[in-house]
Amino acid sequence: MTIEVHGQQLPAGYTIEPASCSVGYHVRHNGRIERQDRKPRTFATPDLAEDYIRQQVAVAITPTEYQQAALRTLYPDLTDKERLGLCGLGLAGELGEVVDMLKKFLYHRNGKPLDMNKLKDELGDVLWYYFILLDTVGLTFEEVMQANVTKLETRHANGFNPRYASDSHESE
Repeated sequence: MTIEVHGQQLPAGYTIEPASCSVGYHVRHNGRIERQDRKPRTFATPDLAEDYIRQQVAVAITPTEYQQAALRTLYPDLTDKERLGLCGLGLAGELGEVVDMLKKFLYHRNGKPLDMNKLKDELGDVLWYYFILLDTVGLTFEEVMQANVTKLETRHANGFNPRYASDSHESE
């Protein structure tokens, strides 16, 4: 399927294809899945489904692009030690806001739906501090993801096992 986003075709190498389920999709770049949606969704018409996919693809950004954008907004004269403090305190504060939102949604039982826009904003703030921290310590998002997948494969070589003693820290 050829798709245009904001009047422009997707960049070279990008394709959109239906996922294995009829309501999902994959966005591929040079054959590698970069974005996918497996949530069950129904659309009244194929045009509405295509509009939804366009919106999702329009917000696609790579970790490197995000990090460059975040670094543009960082105080330029901070030392590494100051950046570490900023990121540590900032992550704790922003994660606290996310946790508070979830707590209120789950336990205050006021009948209000979870405010997804506010949650998205707070998670974006978490990302900002996380990516600044990565830059400060000289790691990339891809390195952290790969290290985590390797750790998970070591711990759960055959997939999830409810009898795995994950809190024993034996595998660390």
